[in-house]
Amino acid sequence: MPDISSSYLVLVAILVVFNGTFLFAGVCRVPPGVARTIERFGRYHRTLGPGFHMIIPFAERVGVELPVEPWTVDLSRIDVETSDRYRIPLQAALVCRIVDVPKAAYEVNDLEASIRTQAQHDLVAAMATVERMIFVRNREAFAESLAAWLQETTAVWGVDITRMTLEDAGPHQDLDGPEARRADEER
Repeated sequence: MPDISSSYLVLVAILVVFNGTFLFAGVCRVPPGVARTIERFGRYHRTLGPGFHMIIPFAERVGVELPVEPWTVDLSRIDVETSDRYRIPLQAALVCRIVDVPKAAYEVNDLEASIRTQAQHDLVAAMATVERMIFVRNREAFAESLAAWLQETTAVWGVDITRMTLEDAGPHQDLDGPEARRADEER
């Protein structure tokens, strides 16, 4: 017949291992400069900032990890056309910061690609309304107004556009063909 005290020790050991495993599974460490979303049963529950946190194992899980420090989104070289029919190759960069983690995590699938696509679209649309010489003289003011315009769009995604820079990526080119000759005649 087994000894009751040894059965009791085995039971206590099993409980200690189970509780230790449960507590270890519930510890969540978030590094500096990062925020993580916590999902309870697959739905957003809360946001964790840097540090050690406890989550409920098997009921909660880490959803999305996003940087909360500013980062740069580089726009590849893009050829834009001005209202006076000049083609200007531009290189642009945005400095972004996440201000609302749940929106940034769940409002859009690929945040950086969406910011890049929206910025390229807005840049092409804005350049079509301005003449080349006005753009060359007021490049910084144009970049600031474009960043403010882009800020309105990205605010829905929980992102703040803090700065935008525009640089020439090559020589300006006059357009070829009959449309270019017509634009020259109008000038």
